[in-house]
Amino acid sequence: MKINYRIYYILFAFFSVQTSYAQLPEPLVLEPLKTAPTLEDKLKAKAKELELVRSHLATLLFKDQINTTAGTPPTYPVSAGIYSNGSFNTNALSGYDQLLTLSRSVGDRKKEAEALSAFGDLYAIEGQLEKSVQYYKEALQVKETLKNRQDVARTSYRLASVLNYKKDYQDALVFYDYAARTASEIRNYSLLALTYSEIGKVKFAQNNFKEAEALFMKKALPLYTRMGDRRRRITCFENLAKLY
Repeated sequence: MKINYRIYYILFAFFSVQTSYAQLPEPLVLEPLKTAPTLEDKLKAKAKELELVRSHLATLLFKDQINTTAGTPPTYPVSAGIYSNGSFNTNALSGYDQLLTLSRSVGDRKKEAEALSAFGDLYAIEGQLEKSVQYYKEALQVKETLKNRQDVARTSYRLASVLNYKKDYQDALVFYDYAARTASEIRNYSLLALTYSEIGKVKFAQNNFKEAEALFMKKALPLYTRMGDRRRRITCFENLAKLY
């Protein structure tokens, strides 16, 4: 009888232990702790954000430069598909090609120049800068034969703006200088002041600080003051602040 009690006690103890183990919670698996970002990591992240902002602003400013000298949109044949309802149609490359071909076939140099300039504008805004430079140069050559100094000055400025955006500073200065001389001849003081400002920024980028200061202070600023262009005067002072 004692043996039976012992067997019963052993079996009871065994099953009790098994049950208690079964009721234990699952072991807690801890994920490895993430290390806090260092100061260097934070600075790198911030620098990347700032670079994106700078790039975006540079693109907007560049587009503003192109649009500033665009003037009144030229009138193109509706069949060319370049303007629809008075709006600039950026998907009209076939229309540009058609207009360019037609104008060359009939010897209409003025329309040819307009088409080439339109190609330059389109590719500049789309970011295809090499193509933009190519078409602006072709447009400039045609406009020089037409002796329209106003168009020559504007196209030269826009070509220089693309080259400047590409950081081809030496080539940009050549066409900025041409734009400034032409604008001065025809007394387009607004374009002249704008060109002096851009030349100043190029000189600043090349670390030619004295030349940059002279262009802002003695060339651009007096013209903006004479014309009462407050917005661009403020921009000129901002450029001087960066310079100093």
